[in-house]
Amino acid sequence: MTFIVIFFIFGVCSVFINFYKDSGNYGKAKIAHGLITLFTVISGASSFWELINFYENFETSIKYYSKEVGVFSAEVNLFALYFSQVYVIILFLIALMMTARSKIARRWFLRILPIGLLIYIANIYRGYFTSMLLLGHYNFTYAFWVVAIDVAVIVSVIKIYSSNFMKEFYGLQLAPHQSNILDE
Repeated sequence: MTFIVIFFIFGVCSVFINFYKDSGNYGKAKIAHGLITLFTVISGASSFWELINFYENFETSIKYYSKEVGVFSAEVNLFALYFSQVYVIILFLIALMMTARSKIARRWFLRILPIGLLIYIANIYRGYFTSMLLLGHYNFTYAFWVVAIDVAVIVSVIKIYSSNFMKEFYGLQLAPHQSNILDE
């Protein structure tokens, strides 16, 4: 929890510094950028915490997560958990670099964000079968809506960071056929 609070404060400070950087310009881009990076930083902070807990309680974690779930073997399930945490931490570090409007960080963010979609779908799938095994039932509609919302959020973030107003916010060159007008 301490990680989340520390990184939340850091994220909020970064967003405010970025907001006042060129005061009066890029209002829509600053709000979208601030919310997305803040959410990513908070998610990354919780992954740091989960990885620390994983290693502090290694035996318990191995016992709990190395179970066969659906078509996933115990080893694949454990690897998928570890991989998803490392992925979120990488995304977190890229989001921190994006607070400074790094063009390279933006490019990498857009490249690896779709991987998150596959990870979320795999986690929902594992959760679906785990709940079926433990509880004997599962609400498929709930799982479907969680996946649908995750897909919508990730696609929306990609669309926002690919838009003209965000490209201009990052100081990227717009193609001649693209509009330079921001609708703020």
